[in-house]
Amino acid sequence: MLRIDIIAALGRCRHCGSVRAFGEAVVFTEAPGIGVRCRDCQGVLLRLVEIPTRYWLDLSGLSYLVIDREE
Repeated sequence: MLRIDIIAALGRCRHCGSVRAFGEAVVFTEAPGIGVRCRDCQGVLLRLVEIPTRYWLDLSGLSYLVIDREE
């Protein structure tokens, strides 16, 4: 079973270079889908859109996302 804690994962914003826990990002749900923005520069980190047959996930606003493995 794959278990990850995305809230504690460290991500680097591609726009400003800020490194923060993913749980500190600002989430918007008013648009079609979900948008996640950097707390420091408001750059878009992640977009998630659901359609009837699939999900579209765009992570292009992140340079990286580091997720610790649970032992």
